[in-house]
Amino acid sequence: MLLLFYCPLTFLLSTPNLYVACQTAKSHNLPFNANVQRASHVLNLIHCDIWGPAPIMSSSNFCYYIKFIDDHSHFIWFYPMTLKSQAFMIFKQFQTLVKVQFSCKNKNFQSDGGAEFTSNHSQSHLLDSNIRHQMSCPYTPQNGRAEC
Repeated sequence: MLLLFYCPLTFLLSTPNLYVACQTAKSHNLPFNANVQRASHVLNLIHCDIWGPAPIMSSSNFCYYIKFIDDHSHFIWFYPMTLKSQAFMIFKQFQTLVKVQFSCKNKNFQSDGGAEFTSNHSQSHLLDSNIRHQMSCPYTPQNGRAEC
């Protein structure tokens, strides 16, 4: 049996910052200013984030997920992984894919500084590909475009 209830909600749109003091008092870090600048062209800046391990493994045994976000278009490429160590191999596949799709290559790569992109092998590949690797500071939400 399905029961439906009607409950009208009202929103106070005139006071969007009503709880700013409460949120600031409860935060553990100082707030970051919102960055409204965007990359000027597609693939000028790619944000990356890895999520996992998932609390429940998928039916195909995936428990990690990696996403790449283009800063200019906000287009997202999403890849499932069985192991976190597959991240750099998937990045190279992604790099080839976007080079073919857009007839250009990515120029800047933003990650959170995880071990999958800071190894000597991955750093030398990025250097050989003329991709500048930008890493966010540890324990800070500076890679906010990908962390959402």
